[in-house]
Parts: sequence; C-alpha cells; structure tokens
Amino acid sequence: MTVTLARTIDEIERIRNVWSDLQGDAVTSDPDYYLELLRHGENVQRPHIVLLERRGRGAGMVVARLETVRLVSKIGYKTVARPRVRALRVAYGGLLGEAAGELASEAVSELRAALRRGEADVVLFPNLRTDGAAFAQATTSPPFLLRQHGFDGKMHRRLRLPESFSAFLASLSGSTRQGLRRNERRLLDAHGDELSLRSLDRPEEVEAFFAAARPVAAATYQNSLGVAVRGSELELSLTRLAAQRGWFRARVLYLGDRPIAFWHGYAYRGVFQTHVPGYLPEYRDLNVGTYVLMRLLEDLCADRSVQALDFGFGDAEYKRRFGDEAWQEADVAVFGPSFKGVRVNAVRTAVVAGNRLGKRVLGSDRLAGAKRAWRSRMTERGR
Repeated sequence: MTVTLARTIDEIERIRNVWSDLQGDAVTSDPDYYLELLRHGENVQRPHIVLLERRGRGAGMVVARLETVRLVSKIGYKTVARPRVRALRVAYGGLLGEAAGELASEAVSELRAALRRGEADVVLFPNLRTDGAAFAQATTSPPFLLRQHGFDGKMHRRLRLPESFSAFLASLSGSTRQGLRRNERRLLDAHGDELSLRSLDRPEEVEAFFAAARPVAAATYQNSLGVAVRGSELELSLTRLAAQRGWFRARVLYLGDRPIAFWHGYAYRGVFQTHVPGYLPEYRDLNVGTYVLMRLLEDLCADRSVQALDFGFGDAEYKRRFGDEAWQEADVAVFGPSFKGVRVNAVRTAVVAGNRLGKRVLGSDRLAGAKRAWRSRMTERGR
C-alpha cells in the first residue's frame, strides 16, 4: 500500500486519470466539479486529496478540501454555536473505490494524520452513510475525546426510474394516483390557460433559469436556512459547468410571465441529483411543486441515460411517497488532538444530545408539527 497526498492543482492533475477511474455517481466528487469549487468557493484554502494505491494501482481515494468555516450546531432550526475552525471537508460521495469499504481504516487514518500534523482542527464527513465501513471507522477509531458522540440521523431517498412515466404511476398506490390527478385538475381548472412549463437546460439558458428561480426561492423557508437558490458566483459557475457537460436539468412553471415554481438538478452518471426546489407559498394549496416534479419525472423516465432520481439531503413527505430506496446518513466530525478540538467537540456533543432529547419528549407527530410551524414563520419573514 502506498499513499499519495495532493495539495495543489498540479498534483491533482498528475492523478486525474486514476481519479476518473475511481469516480462514482456523486457529482460533488467529480474532478471538474471539485476544481470549479476550489476556484470559486469563498472559504476554500487548498485541495486535500488522498490516493491509496495497492501494488501500483489506484484502489481508493479521499476527495477533501481545506476550508475555514463556522462549525454550526443547531437545535431544530436555531443556531446555538458556530465556532470558527479549519476543516478538512470530505466531499459528499468523496470516499471513492475501496476508501469507502476495505480501505476505510486507511482513509480515516490518513485524515487523522493531517489533524496530528496541525493542518486542520477537524475532519468533516457530511452525510456519511451510517451502514458503511467509513462511518464505523470515523466514529470508533479516534480517541474518546476526539470523536463525535451521538448523531442526528437523516434519511436519504432515491427512486429507481421505471421504463415509462405510466409505469411509475402504476407503481403508486391508488389513493396517491387519485390525489395527483385531482391536484392537477384543480391547478389546470384554476389557471390552465395561463400556465406554461419551460425547460432551461442549455448553457445559454443558465442566467434565465436563475433570473426566474431567485424571486421564487426568496419567498421560501429554505431561503431563511441559507440553502435556497441565490445565484451566487459559485452557484453560477457550477451550473454553467453542468450545462456545458450536459448534466443540468431545470423546469420552471410560469403563470403568465411570472415564475411560480421550479425544480432543477444534475443528471450525472445515470443518477439525477435534485437540488433544492421552490414554489411561491401563495400557490401551496394548488401543489404546484408536485406538478413540476411530475413533469420532470416524465422527462427523466423517457431519458435512457438516467436510471435513478436522487431526492437529495433531508427527508420530506413527498420523498417518502415517491422514493423506493432509502438509507440513513449522519454528519460525522473527527477532532484534532488539541484543547480547541476537545472543547468544540464537547459543545457539539451537547447540542446533538439536546436534539435527541427534544425528539423523544415531543414525539414524531408533535415534532413534525413544530417544524411545520417553524418553517411557516420563516417563510413569512422571507416575504
């Protein structure tokens, strides 16, 4: 086993062919996507790639980057701590090849070595699968005071696309099909003559998509959380890259000339990975978001290059209704051997424990109701 570290663009270019061979279906670990993020990410300091080779052949890779960030801890949607740290952030899907399996121990060990060298305060594994070898290594191999205790698990859902949209509808329950037809009739009866759905996938349409999506996203609760479409320099550059590569898909629903809902994402290596959608709250009762999703699904089912729709991070009722695959993920942190590392870990552990206690006290139904009320208040503030 040999280990190669790449901390510069030139060093990355020397291992690009191996990287391409190991690359999976997560666009966030694609070499070109990664390099674009390095160029335009506000807090990114440098690359940090770990290549694991066995007998001279690439066996696994860790795709990470060094950032200076606020390590945010929340209870519900409320931020309670945000210390500034130097973080080695592993890209989602950035444990390539055997780094996610047989070589997970070596991968985690190499990242911990960077902490011991003082290169960072913490290693972050966003949305790491809890049933994988990397999760087991990251949560058990570090010393007690330097590993995370307690995890706020999140479901990640996908839909395996059938051969046609009609086959997808047939796979749903009768009540779900009836609900979709009923909601579509209500929308068309109310605004049918004024509605138009536009595809804005091509490179020359990227700016038009953001011009339509920004005012819609600004009215959503996701905008208050900082995850809605905003059209930042980084968003624009990544979307232009995706459109040039033929990955970008975007659908915008207009009422007359006014955009009222949108859905977008990247179709990458057979998987359409949805980004955060949006719709104007005043049209919630007409289920305009679901209408756009169904039209997008119809197009994806007809696209033989796409075999699955990934619903992205976080759970939601529509994801549970339409997804047919699911696994649990959790954000995992490994801290450096310093007073700062121990202190930040203690605070983070306390916040996670508070979240878990709140869930037990409230129960699932009351917790869901509290979150809906919280989102409604954030939506009102965003208007």
